[in-house]
Amino acid sequence: MRPLAALAGTVGPVLFLVVLLVEGAVRPGYRPLHDTISELSLGPRGWIQTANFLVFGILFMVFARGVKASLDDSRAARLGGTLLSLIALGVLGCGLFRAEPWPPSSMSPTGLLHLMCAVVLVFALLPVATGVMSRAFVADVRWRSLGPATSLTSFVTLALLVGGIAFMSPPGQPSRIGNDYAGLIQRIDVAVFLAWQIAVARRITRSRVYTPRS
Repeated sequence: MRPLAALAGTVGPVLFLVVLLVEGAVRPGYRPLHDTISELSLGPRGWIQTANFLVFGILFMVFARGVKASLDDSRAARLGGTLLSLIALGVLGCGLFRAEPWPPSSMSPTGLLHLMCAVVLVFALLPVATGVMSRAFVADVRWRSLGPATSLTSFVTLALLVGGIAFMSPPGQPSRIGNDYAGLIQRIDVAVFLAWQIAVARRITRSRVYTPRS
């Protein structure tokens, strides 16, 4: 499973990022700096981003299990692996539940589920999962060198999450920088996390001890 997890952790981020950047650039009427990533799943070409969510979610689940199994058994490793798996479920939920145009005039049950998956299971968990993983890495001599970069990833993703929310006005109110550049903030957040994922995937291939765990 180690080679598969490393492959999933490398191919998944590259494929996901390329698709969302290309689709964002060529989609008529779509504004990459302003519009959210989820809005790419709307319209006649929305199936492309929907498939992108689903494929990445599956690959990320494989990656998450591989990371957990590659680490020395510890409370942080178990919790971190679980949090990464929850992120994978959140990404899958973004593909399974249709998004609403943002900001929504009203929210359907499906749109609400999509929003909860994106905000609660993905963006809110990115800094939490990487924060826990930094502790797991520090506790494992084979992974210790990734600890500082993982802590930095946690800090940056948390800053982008808090900053984006703090500078975003609610629907019906004059827009603020968080509204005007929601797409850019999301893309930076995602790119930072995906870069971390690729670094971790590369380390999996060099991990000498690998005992799969359920």
